[in-house]
Amino acid sequence: MNCSQAPTRFLARQPIYDRGRNLYAYELLFRCGPANYFSGDSSAASQHMLDSSLLLGLENLCRGRKAFFNCTREVLIGGLYTILPQDLTVLEVLENISPDAEVIAACQRAKEIGYQLALDDFLPSPAWEPLVEIANILKVDLQIISPEQRAEILRVSARYRTTLLAEKVETAEEFRSALSEGYKYFQGYYFCRPAMLEAREIPPNQGNHIRLFAALNQPQFDLIAIERIVKSEPSLSYRLLRRLNSVTFGFRDRITSIRHAVMLLGEREFRKWAMVSAVGVAANGQPPEVIADCLARARFCEILSPLTEVSAGDAFFAGMLSRFDAVLALPLPLILEQLPLSSDLKAGLTGGSNAIGQLLHIAEQYERCEWQSCRNAAGAWKLTERDLSLAYLESIRWAEESCACGAEHHDEDEPELLPANTIGKSDLS
Repeated sequence: MNCSQAPTRFLARQPIYDRGRNLYAYELLFRCGPANYFSGDSSAASQHMLDSSLLLGLENLCRGRKAFFNCTREVLIGGLYTILPQDLTVLEVLENISPDAEVIAACQRAKEIGYQLALDDFLPSPAWEPLVEIANILKVDLQIISPEQRAEILRVSARYRTTLLAEKVETAEEFRSALSEGYKYFQGYYFCRPAMLEAREIPPNQGNHIRLFAALNQPQFDLIAIERIVKSEPSLSYRLLRRLNSVTFGFRDRITSIRHAVMLLGEREFRKWAMVSAVGVAANGQPPEVIADCLARARFCEILSPLTEVSAGDAFFAGMLSRFDAVLALPLPLILEQLPLSSDLKAGLTGGSNAIGQLLHIAEQYERCEWQSCRNAAGAWKLTERDLSLAYLESIRWAEESCACGAEHHDEDEPELLPANTIGKSDLS
């Protein structure tokens, strides 16, 4: 596939954390096709990468954090990266670039004008020493280096005073080991799943959230039961009403009760926004990206649902529940035990190969940038690269907006949640 002719492309982001497991940056990963880094015309592919990131905006993609960009030889030598802000951009020099005099000079120019440099998949080699001297960060793939190479990398880092970033951290043991060796930044699937509590029972406060999810997923909408659960937790009442009264919805009159909200939104939209609010409350104490990732997964599945065999409601609910273990820091099987799910939902959430399971697999493979596996799974529904990319970018935008409008500000008055029977005509005008 020639990127200069193809209108579709993959763009995804992967978080990078510091030693305290705080979000430090995102690596932006682009593919002009699902198989390789830059298939076809690499110069055109690199330009598409920059166009894509600028189209959505680094602020939306990276939430004000730094952005790590994979750079080809053409990007470096041609200076294409200069359209990106120096203070937010780290240029990754790919491992398949030959570190010749032209590349070294290009990297020196980038460093002089304020860009940070990272060497991707770094392995010790005399040919790379001129770049190690000017690099800020050495990215090390923990899955491919030998113990001898690992020890040599530590010596090289100490000699040139470079920062170490561990890639493909998959387990707690790998994280602890890299920490002990002085690595400063970390990237890998391990961080998508915060350490789960060793629990045999669900804490009472978490039980409220699960009961609400169960009520919202019932085929028959039981408004009285939902009101009872929401009112039992003031923080949930506050967050839901604050969200519904935000400029995002633009309602003329202030919403003051659950029943009022249902009448204005309709059952389906109310179910969705009540779930979104519940996630924000349930994730109290978790990093903000846990909430954003959960919402983005749910929205991604919902956007794709009309092109699949999954209803929009089931797609959104399944996408959200599939990340609920990270939100509650509880094992997913324990959570699912408490929910009266349909057989299709339960099968899909436990690794089944039904339609819901296939959709969740596509979402997970896209997030992990497993492009070929993602495309193979999407082929069953004839989902195109464009379908996936647009859904992903929109899901990020939506998740960020949802998190922003649901954020609590303690200097504002808390909306009053009125009993359902107090709603009069003035409430519905």
